[in-house]
Amino acid sequence: MLTIRPQPKWEESLTSYLCRIAVRNEISFLEIWKLVNTGPKSKVQNIFGYKLDIFPHEVINASTLAKLLCTSNSQIEDMTFYPLIKKFFNNHESVTQVYNYFMKNHIIKEKRRFCPKCLKEKGFFKLIWQVREIEICDIHHVSLKSLCNNCLREQPYISKSLAFCECYYCQTALKTENEEVVNNEVFIMDQLQKYENWRYILHPTTELVTEKEIDGLTKEKTLAIKLLFVAQGQQPKLKWSSVKSLSRDKVRNFTGLVCDRTRFQKVFIADLFHVLRTEHLSVERFVNIMVQSSYIQSFQAQIQEKEPGFCLTPWCSDGGTRKMIIELSGDGHHLKYKHRYSSAWICSSCFMRYGFSRYTNQWGNIANEIQVISEVLNFLELGLTREKIREELKLGVHRANEIFGYLLYHELLSDHYVSFYRPKSQRNLIVENFDEIKNCARNAQYMYNVARRLFNWDQVTFYYYYASREFKALLIKESSKRKQSVVQKAKRHREAKLSIDEMVQNNVGVTVKELAHTLDLSEGTIRYHGINVTAKEINQDQRESNLQQEQVKLVDAASEYVKLMNEKGEPIYSKDIYKYLGRSRKFIRKNFPLLYQWISEQIRLSKIYQDQKKNESIMALIRTARDKLIMAGEKVTVKAVYSKMGLSYNIFNHSKYRKMYSIIKEEMNI
Repeated sequence: MLTIRPQPKWEESLTSYLCRIAVRNEISFLEIWKLVNTGPKSKVQNIFGYKLDIFPHEVINASTLAKLLCTSNSQIEDMTFYPLIKKFFNNHESVTQVYNYFMKNHIIKEKRRFCPKCLKEKGFFKLIWQVREIEICDIHHVSLKSLCNNCLREQPYISKSLAFCECYYCQTALKTENEEVVNNEVFIMDQLQKYENWRYILHPTTELVTEKEIDGLTKEKTLAIKLLFVAQGQQPKLKWSSVKSLSRDKVRNFTGLVCDRTRFQKVFIADLFHVLRTEHLSVERFVNIMVQSSYIQSFQAQIQEKEPGFCLTPWCSDGGTRKMIIELSGDGHHLKYKHRYSSAWICSSCFMRYGFSRYTNQWGNIANEIQVISEVLNFLELGLTREKIREELKLGVHRANEIFGYLLYHELLSDHYVSFYRPKSQRNLIVENFDEIKNCARNAQYMYNVARRLFNWDQVTFYYYYASREFKALLIKESSKRKQSVVQKAKRHREAKLSIDEMVQNNVGVTVKELAHTLDLSEGTIRYHGINVTAKEINQDQRESNLQQEQVKLVDAASEYVKLMNEKGEPIYSKDIYKYLGRSRKFIRKNFPLLYQWISEQIRLSKIYQDQKKNESIMALIRTARDKLIMAGEKVTVKAVYSKMGLSYNIFNHSKYRKMYSIIKEEMNI
C-alpha cells in the first residue's frame, strides 16, 4: 500500500515522517494510523496524533508499522520520546500511565512548533522542538514559532499541510528566511545546554545508569541512589540533612523506593533536571559520576529486614521483651508520624507504639508517648493540677484527657485521682457500638464527638474506655482490614479503564461522579483506589480536545463574520461579533487568547476604516458647501460653510463637531 517510502531525517518526529509518507502515497495520515491502530477507534483523530510521538506503543503496533515502512521497530521508536523511558525504567510496559503523566508537563502537544529557517533548509519537523523548555533553534538562534505569519493562527499538531510546510488555514509557506535572531547570549547558552541534555536522554544508544552499575538493583533504584548521592554533594554516606538539592519528601520517597517501602514512587525527568541544574552538571557529566561503595552500603543497612525491638515501657508487665510486640499496618495509628518512622509496631500489653526512626534508624517510642506520660506522673506527684500540667507541657485538652484516661485505665494514678476521675458508667459502650464509630477510627477526637452524641459522655469518660484493651484490640483489627489489596486495586483499575474507553468512544464526559455511577461504586472508593487521577487526566484531555475542535469552528465563524461585514461596509462591534459566535468575550479571552487578539485587531481596523469613511463623507459635504458659496459669489468662511451644511456655528466647540471644524479649516487653508 505504501509504495513510496522516503527515508526519515535525523531528529525528525514520527508524525512528521508519517505526514510526508501519507502525502507521497496520496492517502491521509489517519488512514496510516488506522492500519496499525491498537487503541480505541474514537481516538484515531488528528487532535490525538501527538500520542504517536510521546508513547507509540500505547496507540499503534510498532511492528506492523515497521513492516509497512520496510524499516525496524527500533527506528520507529527512535523518532519518538520512547528511548527516554528506557533510561528510567526496566519494565517499560508497566509504566505507560506513569510515563504519560510525567511527560505531560514537558511536551507541547496542543500545537506544532518549528523554526522557519530550518523548514526552508530541510523541510521537516524535529521532535525536540516539541519540548516545552526548548524555545529557540540551536542552529539559527531564532525563536521557535507555532503561528502563521499571514493569518496568525496556531498550527495544529497534525495536518496534511505539515508535509508541505504550509499553514493549515491559509496555505501560506511557514518556511521563511527573514526571522529576528535572539541576541541574549546568556539565554542562548542556557538553551544550548538544554539541547545538549535533551539530545543525550533522547539518543537511542546512551544510558543514564546501567543495571551493572550497582549490582542487584534496577535502573529506577540505581538512578534514585545516584541522584541522592549527587544532591548530597557526593558525600560517603547517606545523611538526609545534607541533601540540599532535593526536598525532604523527595529524599524520603527515593529512600523508600530503594528500600522497597513503596512501589509507586518513580524518578521523573523533573527530578533529574532539578538536581543537575542545582549542582551545575550536564547529563553527560552526571552519567560519568560513580557512586561510592560506602554510600551504597548505607542503603543496604536499611534494606535488610528489621526485627522489632523490645517494649520500653517501665510500667508494662511485658516490658523488656518483644513477645507482645505486633506490627501495625501502613494504615495504622502511626500515620501522623510516618514521615519520621519507616514502620510501626505496638505492644498489645501496654499499647505503646514503636518504630524505626527514618533519621537515626534506631528503635524508639513513637511521638515520645512514654516520656510525656512519665512527666505527667512526676508533676502529679509534685501536687500540680491537671490544668497546670497542661500549661507546663503545652498539651491540648484532648491530648491531656487522653493521657489521664490512659493513666486511669492502667491504674497508674493514686486512689485519690481514681476515685475522683473514674467514670460512673461500668459498660464499655464504645466497644459495644464499635460499628457506629469505626469509620472515624483514625482520629480520637472524631470518635469522641460520636460518643458524646450517642452516650452523652464527657472527655474523661470517653478516653478512659478509649484506653481499654478491648477497644485498642478492635482498633488494631480494623486498621489491619484497611490494608489495600493489590489484586482488588488492579481489578478496579481494569474495570475503570474499560468504562473510561467506552465513555470516551460515546463522547461522555469522564468525571468521578459519572465513573462512580457507571461502575456502581461510591466516589470515595474511586478516590481510594486512585482512579480519580486517571479520570481527571482523561477529562482534561477531553476538555482540550473539545476546545481545539471549538477553536476551529470559532475561527471559521469569526472569519466569516468579518468578511461579511467588510463586504457590506458595516462596522464591526465587539458586542455583535461575540453574540454571533455564541461565546462571551471573557470566555474567548481565557480559552483562545490568539483568537481574542485577532478579533480585537479586526475591531480596531474596522473602526479605523469607518472613521476614514466618515471623514471622506464630511470632506465631500464641506467641498459641496464651499463650491456653493463660491458659485453664489459669497465669501468662504468657516461660519458660512457651517451655515450651508445646516449647522449652527455656535456648536463647533461641541466634541462631536470639533473635528469637523479643524477639517474645514484645513480644507480651506484658513
